[in-house]
Amino acid sequence: MSTEQKTTVEQVFGMMRQMMGSIPPAIAKGTAADEGLLYEHLRSRAYAMPAEGPSMKRLAP
Repeated sequence: MSTEQKTTVEQVFGMMRQMMGSIPPAIAKGTAADEGLLYEHLRSRAYAMPAEGPSMKRLAP
């Protein structure tokens, strides 16, 4: 059993406010409808835009 806790919506929103100044309206509305959408967005973003650079750029010849 894992003791790792998932980052809360408020923690994610706090990070977004710090990085971008505000929470994009689509993210706020989507999260209100289904919290899972926020976590899927984060997962997808981490895949498409990893710290070492965009994944599509790494595939270019």
